[in-house]
Amino acid sequence: QITQILEDIRVKNEQSMQAMSAVRVEVRSGVQKVEETSDAFQRIVSGARQVAEQIHDVSAVAEQLSASSEEIAASVAEMNYLSQATAS
Repeated sequence: QITQILEDIRVKNEQSMQAMSAVRVEVRSGVQKVEETSDAFQRIVSGARQVAEQIHDVSAVAEQLSASSEEIAASVAEMNYLSQATAS
């Protein structure tokens, strides 16, 4: 009977070891997936920063174009005024 108890303990110990090995594999897999997700989020953040910089650059160019357009409109208006004054 003691032999049977010892055999049961050995079997349960072996099952526990196998279960711990399986858990270790799953934990490693989970850690790897977390690291991959972290890398993906870092790439997303980097991409978002680049897009924000590009938007800022486009906004600056649009402001410059708007200012240039206003200057051109003012010059055209002045030329129109001068041509009408000269024609009179």
